[in-house]
Amino acid sequence: MPILSVGDLWRAKWEKNPDPKKPPFEAYWRDTSPEDNLAVTEEACRRVVAQGMIGDFRYSLPIYRERMTNRGYKNTLLVFITADPLTRVSRAKGTGRYRDKSPEEIRVILEGREMDEVRMGKLIFGSDYDYRDKGIYDSVFDSGNLCVKRIAKAIVERMVV
Repeated sequence: MPILSVGDLWRAKWEKNPDPKKPPFEAYWRDTSPEDNLAVTEEACRRVVAQGMIGDFRYSLPIYRERMTNRGYKNTLLVFITADPLTRVSRAKGTGRYRDKSPEEIRVILEGREMDEVRMGKLIFGSDYDYRDKGIYDSVFDSGNLCVKRIAKAIVERMVV
């Protein structure tokens, strides 16, 4: 099943900047506007639902709202996958994006990015919104405690029901 990652969409926009002195990705994204983030999120939600894709993004509230108002997106499954900081640092190091960073530096970057994502979500959807609110999701998994295969199996089982 194809996957649409909003983070990859933003990273592709950042990579198009040929300036060798461009800011790190996290600084670039932090300075994007709430309007641009909402537009990218809404388009991603539409594409994921219309094309039967897996969506990898923080702001699933447009889908959640549609479901709650009985207007659409009934055949969606909203899943939140989290992990402890140590697991996240290890995975980030494995991407190759942080070759010159220590685990502590990566942890600080990831924590800062998470706070930026929470801040942006509040700017877009209101001060009460936090994408980490597990009440928005149909299923929640801690990938620090469960392997990817078990999570995938549980998600597929939920989809079949």
